[in-house]
Amino acid sequence: MRTAGRLPGILAVVLALAGGCSFPLFDRASERLGRTRAVEHVPGAGVRVELENGSILVEAEDREDVEIVASLQSHSIERLRATAVTSERDEAGTLLVEVRWPGQGRQSHERCHVRIALPDADGVKLTTRNGSVNVSGLSGEADLRTHNGGVRLVRHDGPIDAHTNNGRIQIAATGAHPIEAKTHNGSIEVENAAAEVEATTSNGAVTLTLADSATGPVEAKTHNGAVTLRLGATLAGSLSMSNNLGDLVIDDRLGRFVKSRTKHEALLVWDEEGPESSLSTNNGSVRVEQRGE
Repeated sequence: MRTAGRLPGILAVVLALAGGCSFPLFDRASERLGRTRAVEHVPGAGVRVELENGSILVEAEDREDVEIVASLQSHSIERLRATAVTSERDEAGTLLVEVRWPGQGRQSHERCHVRIALPDADGVKLTTRNGSVNVSGLSGEADLRTHNGGVRLVRHDGPIDAHTNNGRIQIAATGAHPIEAKTHNGSIEVENAAAEVEATTSNGAVTLTLADSATGPVEAKTHNGAVTLRLGATLAGSLSMSNNLGDLVIDDRLGRFVKSRTKHEALLVWDEEGPESSLSTNNGSVRVEQRGE
């Protein structure tokens, strides 16, 4: 249903499992219920999704409205029928999607997965506890949080703040916007970064690939895993590299920028007054490469 301007009230939607999905945390006796709802699109507005348990996917699609598909799962069909997935817009037009479980709230075995397809969005704020978070083809500030699950952004044009406790982070960005990616257990991969990057994990490799125009600064840190930085045309300021166990590898084409080097530490300087970048790990190799010929 379309309306002019702000959507009236709360659109309560009882939604559930879309075909073809599997959820290993649930046994085969689990009840599943699902529906799809289309709501009016507000160009340039943001999207906010808050879940307790379940994955979130928000992606750009060639369409005129907003499609919300949610997948609910429980051991009780009665609870599924009483659960509402609500959507409403705030005064700024931001679309907020939430799940309201009946009674005292969500039980430990229950979950809801949400997929939102829309023409565009300026800003996405997605929060869940157990499940992956995925964003594709959007723009604006991206604030993505999960505790157990991976985070993936592709073709995103805007500042990125991606956090998880247990999961891999993958980012393919566009535009010169800062990126912050943090996880405790999982690797981090960032491609086409055109501005400053901060990537931190405890257990996992970190790989950063900068756009040709990017000058940094970058900070990549892990305790257990390799760290790799692939440069475009240049990097501004200085770059320190350090590890305790593992190789320290510097592309031969960058040799003229090496100011000091030992077995486990190195300093490269492009200009003395520029920003400071760093790559570090306790256990693993540290590598800096020049892309292209």
